[in-house]
Amino acid sequence: MRKKTVFMVCFLLALTLFTTGCGKEKADLESKGTETIIKDSLVFGMPAEVQTLDPAKIYSFRAWSVFNQIYEPLIKSCSDGTLEPGLAESWDISDDGTEVVFHLRQGVKFHNGETMTADDVAFSLNRAIESPNLTSINSAMDKAEIIDDGTVKLTLKYPFSAIESCVGHANMSIVNKKAVEDDPEKFERNPVGTGPYYLADWKTGDKYVFESFKDYWKGEAEIKHLTFKIVLDGNTAIIALENGEIDILDAPPASERNRLVNNNDIQYHETEMSGSFYIAINNQRSPLSDPKVRRAISYGIDKEAMMIAASDGVGAILDCFPAKAAFGYPDDVKGNPHDPEKAKQLLTESGYPDGFDISIITDTDPKYYKPSEVLQDSLKKIGINAELDVVDLNQTLIRVRQERDFELHIDGTSAPYLDCNYIYGFFHGDQIGKGQNYFGCDNKELNDLLDRGRVSQDSEERKTIYKRVCEIINEEAIAIPIYSGMQAVAATKDLKGVQPNPMARYYIYDYSW
Repeated sequence: MRKKTVFMVCFLLALTLFTTGCGKEKADLESKGTETIIKDSLVFGMPAEVQTLDPAKIYSFRAWSVFNQIYEPLIKSCSDGTLEPGLAESWDISDDGTEVVFHLRQGVKFHNGETMTADDVAFSLNRAIESPNLTSINSAMDKAEIIDDGTVKLTLKYPFSAIESCVGHANMSIVNKKAVEDDPEKFERNPVGTGPYYLADWKTGDKYVFESFKDYWKGEAEIKHLTFKIVLDGNTAIIALENGEIDILDAPPASERNRLVNNNDIQYHETEMSGSFYIAINNQRSPLSDPKVRRAISYGIDKEAMMIAASDGVGAILDCFPAKAAFGYPDDVKGNPHDPEKAKQLLTESGYPDGFDISIITDTDPKYYKPSEVLQDSLKKIGINAELDVVDLNQTLIRVRQERDFELHIDGTSAPYLDCNYIYGFFHGDQIGKGQNYFGCDNKELNDLLDRGRVSQDSEERKTIYKRVCEIINEEAIAIPIYSGMQAVAATKDLKGVQPNPMARYYIYDYSW
């Protein structure tokens, strides 16, 4: 059906060009004062730039929307949350739940013209398994090995019910082994995948330019020319959307929600994000190494004010760290209330009656910068002098998640799969220095619970475990959950196929004019 539609459009276009004696790739067909534009291009506005397009090197939902155009995993996680075959036509899970055998799709081409092999697949999976940046996805995985030319086996460390969702994550995408091994650093800016688009150009600070991949195994995309335009200022992005300079905008500012909803030329979609915004605390940096100091901060903050600053009040206050939709989220666990006097009392008990100096690292994205200002003001009211350390997104990721060179930081995460096990990588002591546990948290009781929770096959036992996990996180103020926001997308009304997605799973291949 897709090829038939493209054929008819091309036939009409050719007929018009023949009768008018002129031609161009994007044709304007004029008749009696009316104008019809056949578009085969799209400009996607995104609020931040990612500094690497290697899926093993960065875990960021800002990168996922780019990855989904270039790469594909073995299992596709669709926009509606369902799973379907991707680069694997099918897969089998062993009776004991510790092995997954993938039967690979044949004849799939990489952007460099090479045919995907079992060697590429095993290489990609093992590379992702070894990555310290992906512990929230790969912690259950042991190794991948080739069975034959069309079959790859993934061995798990223990039975894990969410393994299919993990394999379907954008960071588990299949890469071209030769391209990576020839020049790993070059690959970060010159990615080679099997997806519907290949990267044609990357102008740092400005845009990523993609072209449709003619040998894509599903057939070439209807939208041939794709640009991801980097627009850091939210108001500028809204104006660009209204003026037609961009066609679709990811994460429009919540403060402009009513403006977009009431614009008849704009379609606006939103859904609750499957994740959380939180205050990341470096538990190994004095005086934050003192649980009483961390608890003082948890009592001193105004979550409601922070949510209003970040999202114009659109969202839901969180009491626990995991996504509300995740299995095991305890509805009956409450966070510390806003109580500045209690905060001051705890600071005095900790030996800091006059407070202390501290820094809050943030980038310029309003979702993080604006609530950082509110946090700064809240801390001032309980005697803590906080300075904003504003750097770009790339430096924020490096300093917080890799070097752990920070004190406080407002961060956000989307659940890679809807099970509380995903927070293992954030809070288990074994994960310090491996990517996600940049809090420096190492609590024996918490470690034991997280170990039990990820191997237990008893759903009721797991609920009890994760309730206690959330209680400990709150009691120790290891990190402070703030709110769960709405993931929104706005687009010109004529663009078809647009859906909101809580995990930035945008597939431009599914869009058309």
